[in-house]
Amino acid sequence: MNATYLLMVTPEGNHNKFYRMLPNFPDDSHFTVEWGRVGATAIKKIYSMAAWDKIYKDKITKGYVDQSDLHDCVVTVLSESNYAPIADQLVAELVDALLAYSDNAIKKNYIVSSKDVTQAMIDLAREKIDQLYSVTSLSEVNAILSQLFTIIPRKMEKVEDYLAHTEMDAAEIITREEALLDIMTGKVNQKTRHNIRNDNISNTILDENNLTIRPCTMDEIRHIKKFLGKESEHKLKNAFYVKNIVTEACFYDYCSKNQISDKDIHYLYHGSRNENWWNILIQGLSLRPKKSVVRTGAMFGHGLYFAPRAKKSIGYTSLNGSYWSGGTSLTGFLAVYKVAYKNPFNVYRHTPAYKLFTKENVHRLGADAIFASKDQGMLVNDEVVVYDDKQATIRYLIELA
Repeated sequence: MNATYLLMVTPEGNHNKFYRMLPNFPDDSHFTVEWGRVGATAIKKIYSMAAWDKIYKDKITKGYVDQSDLHDCVVTVLSESNYAPIADQLVAELVDALLAYSDNAIKKNYIVSSKDVTQAMIDLAREKIDQLYSVTSLSEVNAILSQLFTIIPRKMEKVEDYLAHTEMDAAEIITREEALLDIMTGKVNQKTRHNIRNDNISNTILDENNLTIRPCTMDEIRHIKKFLGKESEHKLKNAFYVKNIVTEACFYDYCSKNQISDKDIHYLYHGSRNENWWNILIQGLSLRPKKSVVRTGAMFGHGLYFAPRAKKSIGYTSLNGSYWSGGTSLTGFLAVYKVAYKNPFNVYRHTPAYKLFTKENVHRLGADAIFASKDQGMLVNDEVVVYDDKQATIRYLIELA
């Protein structure tokens, strides 16, 4: 017999329970069961192996789901101490902070750490989130959410609080679940090296993740402050030059294939919450799901959103007082991206049809981006939306305070 992991998540009765069946090795005549509410201390009991099948069938009949396959082949992520130290103190402190933000988000929302999560769990969770875009009724949304919560066990005092009760709830929940899974994915996919002694390590965590990060030069900081403007430059605490070798290569490949010249590369802002940045740095900004979908609540459809004005994007950071994300942190992060486009479709007045924008129908307009203008009162600030994640790569990360 193999170790078996069962999980039940249902709003009826507020169930968020696990049941684990563990053969006793080398004594194969008995097995141990552990059960309880997810996140709570397990109750344990030993049974004769003869009772295995009966207990298993009884739990499945009661509504437990067998998730044993997802818990095999656990990805072991080496601790950050198993990398060579980062020489620059400011960069080392930045990386430590970003890793801590992502770790804290995982601890707050999951009962497992990234080292206990398998790629199979990530893939199945991603599949469930993608399915949320193809259903219309709240009952279907909540059925998929209940399945999602059994894949990577979650901390939920009351399951009902995590389900959708309105269409707006559903849109916000999809965004929430995508963000959480992206954070977990970033940690699970973090490049690791095995069977190497600490005193024989030559690569830093940046090397392993194809990243170059250094403090900005004084000239770069002056340039950054100039474009932050008087309204935002006082928030700048530190600024870092960032290059992701993989996304940079994809970006310039896109530019080459689409005849994008230097004048068509625009420097724009993107804000996100602190816990998202480590994954964004190592994975790049990604359209979720990869296929084009209609996104409820996305004003200009399924794209990546940027702003020419820093103040607009600061509103999406974790910085205290940030408007859109309700930030409460003393620190936030804002990025400057290189964004490639040369034929934007200019929008001055919004219509519901614009929520249906995807890469395909934007291209049918003869465009490679949307430029949403504030000039006629549709928006307070201009926005730029692109529909291919190869159109953007990070250049600077600005620490705000």
